[in-house]
Amino acid sequence: MICVDPVYVDPVHGEKLLKLDPFRVANRRVGACYRYSSGHMDIEKRTNGVMGRRRIGQVMSWVLLALVVMWGTVTATHLAQGSNRSPEAIVMLGGSIRREIYIADRRSQGFAGPIVISRGSEAPCIYLLFQKIQADLDNTWLENCANSTFDNFRYSLPLLQAWGIRRVQVVTSPSHGPRAGWLARVILGSHGIWVDMDLVAEQGVPGNQESRLKTLLDVARGLGWAMLSQIYAPPCPDVTPLAAVDMAQWQAQGFQCEHQSGIEGSPGTQE
Repeated sequence: MICVDPVYVDPVHGEKLLKLDPFRVANRRVGACYRYSSGHMDIEKRTNGVMGRRRIGQVMSWVLLALVVMWGTVTATHLAQGSNRSPEAIVMLGGSIRREIYIADRRSQGFAGPIVISRGSEAPCIYLLFQKIQADLDNTWLENCANSTFDNFRYSLPLLQAWGIRRVQVVTSPSHGPRAGWLARVILGSHGIWVDMDLVAEQGVPGNQESRLKTLLDVARGLGWAMLSQIYAPPCPDVTPLAAVDMAQWQAQGFQCEHQSGIEGSPGTQE
């Protein structure tokens, strides 16, 4: 027997019950000893279980909030550091020989940081273009996995992180710049990498078709990847140093280059 005051008395069964909230029993109030029935014990167990789960949920919420605050603080610190540096790397988005000529010129003018050419022209064309402009081949990387603007940054991110880059210059066209800029700042910026856009004018009609809906969809996808990539960011399995391009093999199998490059391709010698 347990004695408490007040308790309720069940008028039908005469059984004394403990007052439990929020399960109120509209019966007469007395001060006395009471005993539990099995049904009331079940109610109390369920109540305690609900309260316990609520406490666990509250603790987890506070832990999650603390982690978000820590991540935001670290990211903001890295962005502030990057904003005070000169560009340490270049990511060129493929799709235009004009951008590749511009990148080769940048290298020949003395830019020494890593350059990522994300899904550009065929490797031998870029190799010969750099040779033609007398640009150093070292520290230039051909990323061959990307099939979209989203992929450009998804696969560039692990490379930039491995090199400890805090400020990057993204090279693309003026028409592509707004969408590419949003994606770059969402995906790379979420990892503390400051982004500068470098827009290279195109000759003729741009190949990409831009729209507000396309930009919104890409930004939404970028926001999702910005969160997921904090724990999972697989690298591109097909990244080739420009200096390691096997020209003999390419000459044998054949290749074609854009006419604006002024570089002759090879018809190939393999039967």
